Amino acid sequence: MAYASLFALLQEIVDDDVRGRIFSAVQVVIRVSLFVSLVLFPALAAFFSKVAFHDHVGEGVRMAIAAGALVTCLAGVSGAVDVYRGKIHGSPS
Repeated sequence: MAYASLFALLQEIVDDDVRGRIFSAVQVVIRVSLFVSLVLFPALAAFFSKVAFHDHVGEGVRMAIAAGALVTCLAGVSGAVDVYRGKIHGSPS
């Protein structure tokens, strides 16, 4: 849902002459973020399991998922605050 909304919004806001470059840059950011999360979160789960739960693997995975959810929520709130303050806006009509 968010993926489709992002591209629909970008298509409306971005000028035609740079749209391809913007879409390519967004794709790169999405793919790099996916790679980083696939590397980072198993390590984070192992760290939580070892430090906080004495090698009980399931709890470390839950904590890593909760940490990812917290980061996602904070990013959403940050974006909403930027929209509210007028830092993010569409093209002038």
